[in-house]
Amino acid sequence: MDVDEWTGFTRHFTHLKDGSQAKDRTLLLSAILGDAINIGLTKMAESSPGMTYAKLSWLQAWHIRDETYSAALAELVNSQFNHAFAANWGDGTTSSSDGQRFRAGGRGQSTGHVNPKYGNEPGRLFYTHISDQYAPFSTRVVNVGVRDSTYVLDGLLYHESDLRIEEHYTDTAGFTDHVFALMHLLGFRFAPRIRDLGETKLYVGVRGAMEQGSQLSCLGHQQWSVHRWGFGSAAMFEFASTAARTGGVASNFRAFSA
Repeated sequence: MDVDEWTGFTRHFTHLKDGSQAKDRTLLLSAILGDAINIGLTKMAESSPGMTYAKLSWLQAWHIRDETYSAALAELVNSQFNHAFAANWGDGTTSSSDGQRFRAGGRGQSTGHVNPKYGNEPGRLFYTHISDQYAPFSTRVVNVGVRDSTYVLDGLLYHESDLRIEEHYTDTAGFTDHVFALMHLLGFRFAPRIRDLGETKLYVGVRGAMEQGSQLSCLGHQQWSVHRWGFGSAAMFEFASTAARTGGVASNFRAFSA
């Protein structure tokens, strides 16, 4: 309640049909809390005096959607970003992203959602971007079997907050050669933590960099004319431009990488 008084984030949970705000703020916050702690509406109704599953279900169906969550999240991130104390943690120009798995009801075998790491235990993986001010400004559901790197650019390009991210960090699952190339084209500095770095090929793009005292001189020289990206420079520009216009980096990225 206090956070809503400070930020007014609940005003973004508008009615799907007429755009009106929820009349019962306590009911709305209870439905949001049920999602946040992953207990579902049934248990939330049982533990909340005066609330029923029917009321929570109706409000969730009409007022809680992906777009309302995104707008409300942006409101919270912006409020923190504009608070003077947030500068003690960072200036809001760097971020990192990683996946986190949450258990779910049902059985994975019946739906075919089998993950090589988690097996057929029911659950979903959420890929979250967090700023250097500890604000989670983007969260997406990751499909089973899809590499995390597919969703890195979506979080950086399509969040609705006022953050202006310049440098981004991921773990090994968050990088591919394609992501390195597109990060550069789109103006981001990319600094992943790469596992087994000694067994990974690195590409130096400027002729003569090795001879000018580069710290990578021990790795040898790679001719600038030989691109090992898997596609040419013109194709990279076309992909970045198309993805930016259509608003779907993840879908375009999967198709282009095939």
